[in-house]
Amino acid sequence: MQNTSTRNDWLVSADQALADLRRRSRAGKLTTPERWVKLAFAPSGMDARAFASDLLTYIEECPHGEDAPARGRQEVPLGYDDRPELNNLELDDPLPEPEVTDIVILRGASTVYLYSKPLMSHSFAHALFNTAEGDDLATFADVVRTESKLYPRPVAASDFLNQPYLWSANKVASLFERASESAEYRDIELTKTSLGESYFYSTAHLSSAQATALAEWYGVEKPRNP
Repeated sequence: MQNTSTRNDWLVSADQALADLRRRSRAGKLTTPERWVKLAFAPSGMDARAFASDLLTYIEECPHGEDAPARGRQEVPLGYDDRPELNNLELDDPLPEPEVTDIVILRGASTVYLYSKPLMSHSFAHALFNTAEGDDLATFADVVRTESKLYPRPVAASDFLNQPYLWSANKVASLFERASESAEYRDIELTKTSLGESYFYSTAHLSSAQATALAEWYGVEKPRNP
């Protein structure tokens, strides 16, 4: 069993790693345990990989964020630097366990990715995740389905030309063509505005009439009536 000093050293290192994860989420980046190894967050005397493994297990076993779109306002747990009451602790007093209720875990083929839910949207996180995993078609479909279900609204083809995708118009058209030819993505459809702008939607969440009306609103009417 760890003594208080050893445990406190581990908790301080964990708090620093979590603070880094949250800063990256705010900057639009996912974090992997490999980063904890690379930046040597482990306390003195502890193997970096063992620390990364322990911290991931800690997050998994504690109440943590759900991999689903956020509902309502969510708060980011305070880190040690933002809790002045901890300054009154004696050196041998145990530190409180860090809260990770905001941390979401996404499992890839060979690693896991983490982000802070209040600081990064579900759709943006999944776009980064699928891009990191090299599955652009899954990214495309996931974004279209999420937008159609959550808001609901269709997605402009031009949205994929921006961060975090930075795809060309030809690539977007190619992805839709591939989706159209796959039974797995048969719900992904295309509609156009009166100006000829392309919007994608999921028939699982929007009807053709709804998608066309919403595309017209977002692509034509809303810009004219800000």
